[in-house]
Amino acid sequence: MEFGWISLFGAAIVLIVTIPDLVFSLQSRKAKDPRGGRGIRLMGLAGRLGCMVLAWLPFPAGKFGFSSVEEFLLYLAGSGFLLAAYLFAFCLWLRERTPGRTLVLAALPPCVFLLSGILLRHWLLAAFSLLFAAGRVRLPEGKGEAPRQGSQDASRAGGGER
Repeated sequence: MEFGWISLFGAAIVLIVTIPDLVFSLQSRKAKDPRGGRGIRLMGLAGRLGCMVLAWLPFPAGKFGFSSVEEFLLYLAGSGFLLAAYLFAFCLWLRERTPGRTLVLAALPPCVFLLSGILLRHWLLAAFSLLFAAGRVRLPEGKGEAPRQGSQDASRAGGGER
């Protein structure tokens, strides 16, 4: 099952991901993110742009295709589910901006592109989706470590003695 040299499904995915992503970027542009340096941000940007091009243009393979109808149905169902979850999370984020909702908004688009890359066997798209994820989804400032008991951070997080 082949799509040819342009995938309209991939182009639709890019459009669906781009609209909330633009609104998110415009509303968050004034917020300074102390985590991650310039290299991390550039890696994320390269991953984003690579995914957005490779999702609809099958460079260097020349054609998009699936080995079976089942893979195509899994692609449609999986992408549809992830995109619906992304749009739902975006609507929730517009109502109340929490770190958890922001993290979900950051994580879902790379997952959509990774699923597409794997099911299409478009390994360059899969690789760019990992760059995209690494540039968007960063650990909290404590590098993922839980605050120690008795420390000032633990008491602010509710884990200190009372």
